[in-house]
Amino acid sequence: MLPRQFPRICLQGVATKVCLCLAAVCYLTSGPTRAQAVSSSSGLLRGPSRALLQDPRSPGVAQYEWHLTVAQAAPDCFLRDVITVNRQFQPTIDVTQGDFLQVNVFNDLPATYPQTSTGVSIHWHGLSQKGFEWQDGTGYASQCPIPPGQNFTYLFQVNEPAGTYLWHDHSSQLRADGLQGALIVHAVGGQAAEAWTYDEEQTLLLSDWFHGEGNAMGMTLERPFDLTKATAESGHWRWVSLPQAVTINGHGNFLDCALIGGLGNVNGTALSETACKVTDYTVPPGRSTQLPWAQPSNPGCTHANVTVEAGKTYRLRLISAVSLVYLTVCFEGHNVTLITADASPIDPISFGPCVDLNSGQRYDVLLTANAAPGNYWISAQPQYRMGTPSGFAVLNYKGVGAALPTSAPSQPGSVKPWSLSQINSIHSAAALLNPGASIASAPQPQPRISPDNYIFTSNAPNLQVPAKTRTVGFNQTQPLIATGQIRWALNNVAHDTVPPCTPTLLDVYNNPNYVEQFAVPANAIRNLTAPGQQVGASQQPDIYLGGVNFPDQPTTGLNILSVDLGEVVEIVLQNSPASAFNGDYRGAATAASRTGQEQHPFHLHGHHFWVLATGNGTWDPNSSPASYNLVNPVYRDTYSLLANGWAVIRFEANNPGVWLYHCHIQWHMFIGSNLYVVEGAEHISKPPDNYPACPAICTYEDAPYTTPYVASTYGASGYETPDAVGGPSA
Repeated sequence: MLPRQFPRICLQGVATKVCLCLAAVCYLTSGPTRAQAVSSSSGLLRGPSRALLQDPRSPGVAQYEWHLTVAQAAPDCFLRDVITVNRQFQPTIDVTQGDFLQVNVFNDLPATYPQTSTGVSIHWHGLSQKGFEWQDGTGYASQCPIPPGQNFTYLFQVNEPAGTYLWHDHSSQLRADGLQGALIVHAVGGQAAEAWTYDEEQTLLLSDWFHGEGNAMGMTLERPFDLTKATAESGHWRWVSLPQAVTINGHGNFLDCALIGGLGNVNGTALSETACKVTDYTVPPGRSTQLPWAQPSNPGCTHANVTVEAGKTYRLRLISAVSLVYLTVCFEGHNVTLITADASPIDPISFGPCVDLNSGQRYDVLLTANAAPGNYWISAQPQYRMGTPSGFAVLNYKGVGAALPTSAPSQPGSVKPWSLSQINSIHSAAALLNPGASIASAPQPQPRISPDNYIFTSNAPNLQVPAKTRTVGFNQTQPLIATGQIRWALNNVAHDTVPPCTPTLLDVYNNPNYVEQFAVPANAIRNLTAPGQQVGASQQPDIYLGGVNFPDQPTTGLNILSVDLGEVVEIVLQNSPASAFNGDYRGAATAASRTGQEQHPFHLHGHHFWVLATGNGTWDPNSSPASYNLVNPVYRDTYSLLANGWAVIRFEANNPGVWLYHCHIQWHMFIGSNLYVVEGAEHISKPPDNYPACPAICTYEDAPYTTPYVASTYGASGYETPDAVGGPSA
């Protein structure tokens, strides 16, 4: 149950009140004193742990001081280095609508910790940051990352709908090392002001978990995929492979087939190193008798419990913080009702016991504890990338001893992902779009939405879909460029995060005509030669105008969509074969073998948007618009592009800044699947006084991260992974 009665002190005599949480699990300070971590028997706390900041009558400032350090932990029973916040793993932030959130982030990570972009930045996923464009926390877009040994204070007002959000690193691949957590925005007035009736709430933070450090794995993606371009010095491309586990609230289970040969059996089936398949022999938490670190006695090897009381209804906040996999979350023996999508109210709808979440998406659901009291599985099953084990937690009825369920746990492939018709049946709440609309036909439980008790802030948009003023289209492909490197590209441009060594937001602030001044001609082809590891701040990138420039040959550069304030932009996103549009420098004959497609979760910073349609096949300008939902489309910030499919969104350009639009699969974004939306350049506000300094030299994302370079830079850390082919395609 979320503790709702923690006291809060507000310090008077300042322009806005500084409010401090008095709960032990909250790291809040009234000054420069370092926040002290709360100890536990294992020395490491696991999120989501939280303290609710009570609702103020005037805006307060919720202060946090975060010290980022490396610690040893075993979230899935396998010991490795993880990144912690004040020695807490994946902590949760709770804040009230209208409050200011101040987070002073100290980068105490060792300089030898592998990072493809030196430093850290924290992104507040789903928050629009309207009026606070410098606080978005995106490395080299809104800020330079915080270097080791330095700190930066984020300060912004949470002018958002109450709901479920997410915070995470947005500088390199540190999400995969645990630098992320839930961010819950509570309504002013508390639950009484919300639109739904429920008794208690809990948060489930879902992560996929790897045994290699995120950046060490990411570095190999920059090496030549084409073996004719690879050398002994460069090494060659290696996919990050599949996650070793899926964790729920920081707990999971790992069963390494290579280590259990001859050690016994699972469910009566003898195991061998060659016969063991993780999809067949996934062991839920505490069940393994083969591996010592998978024993229940291991303090780091436990499972999450969600305790409920018979007859009560619970709001469960489901957050997909995964780096790679699409998940289906199922509640054994219980149906759930979806009530929000990415913090936006939807018409309540149920698809039975299961909910699908793509990376970056959030769904709030209502679950009524109406089954026979006992213990039931909560499973998080991966889709589309078979070979990833499921994650498990336990739904435990109060008064029944917490134990693993006796039923067989669901395994990957046992539940199908949502169909296209199910995806398209999720609609914005009619009462939100039109306060006079009837909700009598809505499935139970009905929401109590009205203009008086549904809290949107004063700068919220009109949620009725506006007419578009502009349409842009993007094709998602996976080209093989002339350097032999594999990339993800939008309209044949794989986006470089750097160069230059300054954030694009600062470049545009200093020169509102920056994009147009440095844009290359539509037919420009960049001279793609094997780049060096680093470049200086004087390096000027090639800028391609998204939706305008579509190079004949795949290339790299800054991919920028420039929009004016007041525009209503419709984006048509088409999933195309990997090597479409001359997407293989070796020629058409070779390209013919690279026709695969993958599903992609796309996220737009600085905005919610309307998802007008999702479809299979190829978008057709003549027939596809007939399928658009212009009445009550879901209003969210992260959506899915199906394999061999297309999707259409629409957003209002009402937020000056530089906002990323990108695939939320961490590895896809890293090698190109993103662009910058430069919005209202002449209206960007002045940067804050404490803006992080930018380096004179920065790591070039196209760098091949050769074996000697990695050894000389990070060799002392021991994080470099072996050069061995592993896993399926990217």
